[in-house]
Amino acid sequence: MFTSLFVFQANKLRTKTLHNTLNPVWSETLTYYGITDEDMVRKTLR
Repeated sequence: MFTSLFVFQANKLRTKTLHNTLNPVWSETLTYYGITDEDMVRKTLR
């Protein structure tokens, strides 16, 4: 018998906190795993 194991990471990601700056620059790339095309249409990025 073949068993498939899928590991999904959390779908809540956060950018790093930038301390002591008046001009923050966010240049991070966040990667979401396990998101389907249907999820991309239905969900909202907040």
